[in-house]
Amino acid sequence: MEKKMADGIVHIEIPVKDLEITPKFYSAVFGWELTPVPDNDYVLFTADGAGISGAFVKPEIYQIGGCVGYIQTKNLEESLKLIEEKGGTTQTERQEVGDAGWFALFTDPDGNPMGLWENHKLRTLRVFYNQYPNL
Repeated sequence: MEKKMADGIVHIEIPVKDLEITPKFYSAVFGWELTPVPDNDYVLFTADGAGISGAFVKPEIYQIGGCVGYIQTKNLEESLKLIEEKGGTTQTERQEVGDAGWFALFTDPDGNPMGLWENHKLRTLRVFYNQYPNL
């Protein structure tokens, strides 16, 4: 039987209280490009080369603190330091996940939980997942 390619995440929306503060936090920490949508409570973001984009939205239809997304970084500890400097809060320190890499959790200035992921230098997360063919 041929394995069907899974549908992937193509866009995420992060609910925020302030469309000025929190988008600028993500831009300062991760280098995301921001594009405010005129006459709308919506700020688009793109992460150069990451293959995913999204928007910051006012929480009229969403609640702050929903799902946890993971942001890939080349240096997890440097990212955690920058998160703290820019108004976020570290929730967990760097933790190893076998030989796949490391993760840590943080909250942004609005209290949204988010994760960080750093690949092991010799592997990628995809190689790690390939060990588990039923996923």
